[in-house]
Amino acid sequence: MKKNGFGFVEILFTVAVVIVAALVLYPIIYEAMRCGGSKQTAMKSRGRGIWVAILAANSERELSGQPPVWPGDLSEAGIVVKNAEEYFTYLMSDGTNTGVIAKNNEERIASDLKPSMLIAPGVSALREGKPRLLPENNAWHVVNVRDDSPAEMPFLVSRNVKASAIAWPEPKELDGRNGRVIEENGVLIPLLETIKPFGASRAVWGTKGGAVLDARAHLFIRARLLPLEKPEDAPELKVLPAQGGFQ
Repeated sequence: MKKNGFGFVEILFTVAVVIVAALVLYPIIYEAMRCGGSKQTAMKSRGRGIWVAILAANSERELSGQPPVWPGDLSEAGIVVKNAEEYFTYLMSDGTNTGVIAKNNEERIASDLKPSMLIAPGVSALREGKPRLLPENNAWHVVNVRDDSPAEMPFLVSRNVKASAIAWPEPKELDGRNGRVIEENGVLIPLLETIKPFGASRAVWGTKGGAVLDARAHLFIRARLLPLEKPEDAPELKVLPAQGGFQ
């Protein structure tokens, strides 16, 4: 007997195929979602650890009358670091030989900062005995914040964000209607690029105040990275980029 042109057997067969397909695909989809979330969570946790290590170093230095080690304060003190890798290497140095990571943690400027905090899925850890951080060992751009920078200022930004996109937002971006892309010579340019650790699917960033945030690509806007209107006398943001063509 058929109903609406379909036999009972055909309906049962169709239902069975749908159920089998769901049972086969569900673990795959769930695992992909779980892994994506765990990668994001791991990188956010490491970003928070970097911030805590720098805060601890600043507290120790304040007791001895030394300036903070935020990147903007280093440049004002005449200490030149050209990229994120040099900045982190400096923090892990003994303060004398600033281009070499000190072997003893207690001798480091930021004694709580470890190379393992700088990695992410797809970014390898620094090999034991290597004297300085390499591009393949670092997952972050660094923004040149200072001790007196607002808490909302971005400090660490995952290196799949274009360094050129880390800038004060335009007024049209702050109103939320046109923030997903930047315009360059009349061409719309995405803010993310397809590189490690997350491809172009998600961005992670940490603020000078210690918040660590993330957003999917279609929700990541420059006004979310820096939700402040640029003061009239404020300079352009200076970024210490991750090396290796990730700008």
